[in-house]
Amino acid sequence: MERTFAMRLTDLRKESGISQKDAAAALGVSQALLSHYEKGIRECGLDFVARASDYYDVTCDYLLGKSSFKSWFSEENLLKKEIPEDKILNSQTASRAASYLRERMKNENSANAERLMKFYTMGIYSMMLAWINAGYLPKSWLIRKNVANNSLYSKCISAISIWLLDIEKNPAAVQEEEPPLFIKTLISEMDAYVNSVNSQLMEISSDQVQ
Repeated sequence: MERTFAMRLTDLRKESGISQKDAAAALGVSQALLSHYEKGIRECGLDFVARASDYYDVTCDYLLGKSSFKSWFSEENLLKKEIPEDKILNSQTASRAASYLRERMKNENSANAERLMKFYTMGIYSMMLAWINAGYLPKSWLIRKNVANNSLYSKCISAISIWLLDIEKNPAAVQEEEPPLFIKTLISEMDAYVNSVNSQLMEISSDQVQ
């Protein structure tokens, strides 16, 4: 197990102001064994990781050094400027980017912030509909069952999403600045994805013409 686990286990106990003896008793191990875990001398089992996660109220990923966040999706975490995990595009990176944009827009224009929030939630709603239509989520979640597999309703959502992006123009010149790492990652990955899909569509179109 990585050295990170030993360091975080020790730091969490000290931050909580708990003695090693009391922590060991609460975690169901001897003080000597906990000392070995904290020093990285011995490796623990997954059951101990789960108990320590509950005891210190942090995620197992944080304890194991797989995440910089002690808890998932708190407002404080989402607005942190940069963490190592931002190099990879995943749901956490996307959520951080959306929260950052929301905060930026909130400071600039309240109407734009409201539109951005609606656009973001519209994307989540569209994803839920797709999963319901594919049979991975229950149709009972829907208020109106007839929107499932309804192409007209889907087109309506797409049209509203485009309209929501028609935000009020900013008359002031925006200062150039270095974007946070999660913004860089999102833009790089999405630009590459759009180019890839566009190239595939052009190839299909060319084949059809021939």
